[in-house]
Amino acid sequence: MKRWVLDGAMGTLLRAAGEMGLCDRLVVDKPELIADIHRQYRAAGADIITTNTFNATSVELRCYGAEKLATDINVNAVRIARSAAPVALIAGSVGPTRFVLSKSNEISYSQLFDSYAEQIRALIEGGVDFLLIESCYDIINAEAALSAARSFDANIPIIASAAVVPSSGRLYSGHSLEQFIELAGRFSPSYLGINCSSTPEAILPDYRRLAAASPYPTLFAPNAGHPDTLSPDAFAAQMQGVQADIIGGCCGTTPEHIEKIKDAR
Repeated sequence: MKRWVLDGAMGTLLRAAGEMGLCDRLVVDKPELIADIHRQYRAAGADIITTNTFNATSVELRCYGAEKLATDINVNAVRIARSAAPVALIAGSVGPTRFVLSKSNEISYSQLFDSYAEQIRALIEGGVDFLLIESCYDIINAEAALSAARSFDANIPIIASAAVVPSSGRLYSGHSLEQFIELAGRFSPSYLGINCSSTPEAILPDYRRLAAASPYPTLFAPNAGHPDTLSPDAFAAQMQGVQADIIGGCCGTTPEHIEKIKDAR
């Protein structure tokens, strides 16, 4: 099986460019800025380019008064990524939202499901190669996203990736990695993984626990660190020896980080 390199953080480069707030809307307002970031990651060696849609569910966009733009944002994001990186695989990013269904009743399961269904329909109709349901910190939220995906397309490849409390073996909601694996397995994912959370060194024990228990190929895409960001060389050094099927970066990573792990692969 080929091993792939995922791109790094979109938000890190957008903040460096002075952009704050609802960055997902930039696929409508500043498409060339998003396209340039995709091109930078592709030039750094990323095989997989992620759409700028992490917060592009209507329930999340509603917090900015932009819920009616959900479909346009997701479709535009796929078009921009495909145009900027025509020979890369395009992953439709689906984030966890700010709501934690296992601990809050701010919205209902059906509201979250419907919001995910709207986003995922737009990403699939836009032409993504697979869905990246990422930073899953609550398995109830993850279930809503995975169920919405499968209700629309039974065959679309899916990566389901958890966010964990470092070296705990648990998601931030308190659910165990084993519970996450069991839940995701009901929806026939192509890959399971861990992303975000912390630096490679801090969450490597969690990744190894997931990899040992998972019957699926794996993804590992940690942060470069907060508030002290690992240099590209230090990040690559901590990624040495990780045998994930997909490796990449999350918060704090840049094209330089991706280039270093690509070179070390």
